[in-house]
Amino acid sequence: MINIALYQHRLELANEWMCHNIDGTLPLIGVLDRKILINIDAVPKISWEDIVRIYDQTGIMFHDPNPSHNMHPVSFEEYCEHYELFSINTLKTIMEVRPRTCPICNNEAPLRLTKGHTQYFQCESCKMLFSDPLNQEGLVGGQHEDGRALQNDIRLERVKTMTEGMRKEGIRILDFGCGHGYLVNYLKEAGYNVTGYDAYNEEFNRLPEKGKFHLCICVEVIEHTSVPFVELDVIRRSLVSGGLLYLETGFVDIAVEDNISLDDYVYVSPAAGHATIFSHHSLDYLMMMKGFRSKRHFDRNCRLYSNFAPNIV
Repeated sequence: MINIALYQHRLELANEWMCHNIDGTLPLIGVLDRKILINIDAVPKISWEDIVRIYDQTGIMFHDPNPSHNMHPVSFEEYCEHYELFSINTLKTIMEVRPRTCPICNNEAPLRLTKGHTQYFQCESCKMLFSDPLNQEGLVGGQHEDGRALQNDIRLERVKTMTEGMRKEGIRILDFGCGHGYLVNYLKEAGYNVTGYDAYNEEFNRLPEKGKFHLCICVEVIEHTSVPFVELDVIRRSLVSGGLLYLETGFVDIAVEDNISLDDYVYVSPAAGHATIFSHHSLDYLMMMKGFRSKRHFDRNCRLYSNFAPNIV
C-alpha cells in the first residue's frame, strides 16, 4: 500500500526542474518499490546530471519507455505487470498506507527515513529503527574493525570485571561476530580461553557448541541482524545457565541525547550493513523475549545481560 502523502514533498521539489503535462500535472506514470517514476519522454531536455541530482534530493526516478538497447517493446500495461508497477490510476485509489509492524512490540512503525535505496521504519512505541534485512556479504569485521581494536584494552578490563571471582583458566569466552579475530587474539594473549565465531569468515564459521560458554562478547554485531534475530537464539544456547552476554552497539537514544537527527546519525548506514538500530528499551524488551535478563550497562553503548531461560537442546 502506498501513502501518496509521503511523496508530496518530493514532488514539490521536483517542480523546480521538471516540465508539466498540458493539464499542469507532473508526468507521473507510477510507483515501483515505493519509488515515484517519471516518464522521461515527457521531459525531453533533461540532462543526466539533473536526473542524478533529482534522485539524490527527492528519491524520484525516471523511466525510459524506449530504451536504446535491443529490447522487445512492451506496452505500459505489460511493463507495469512485469515490474509489479502500480499504474497512476491505481495509485490514485490508494490513499492510505498501513505502516510496518514493529517486529519486537507489534506496534505501528511508519516510514522514518530513506538512505540511498534503503527505507528505515521506526516503531512509534519502542522507537526501534529498522530496515528490511540487508546483505552482509563482504562486511567481515565491518568498516571500523581496526579502530575498534584500539579499545580492546577497555574490553579486557570489562572481562575481568564480568568474571570476577572466577579462575581465568576455567572461563570459556565466545566472541560472536568476531570478524578477523582481533579481540579473540587479544584475550588469548591475556590468558583467556576464547573461541571466535563469524558466519562470514571461513576461519571462524563453525557454530559454537551448546551450553559451553560462560561469557559471550558481541561487539558491533547486533545492528546487522534482523527479525527473527536468530543470532540471539544461537548465543543463548551456547551459554551455560546464568552465562553473560556483553553487547556493544549504537542506539537511537544516543542520537536523541546528542540532539542529532536520525537522518544524520552515522550509525544509520545501509552501506555498513546496519539493518536495526535499537533503542535501549527495545533491546531490553527483545532480550527478555529471547531468554535474557538485563544485568548492568557499562555506558550508553554497552549492555550486559544474563541467560536465565533453560537452554534448548
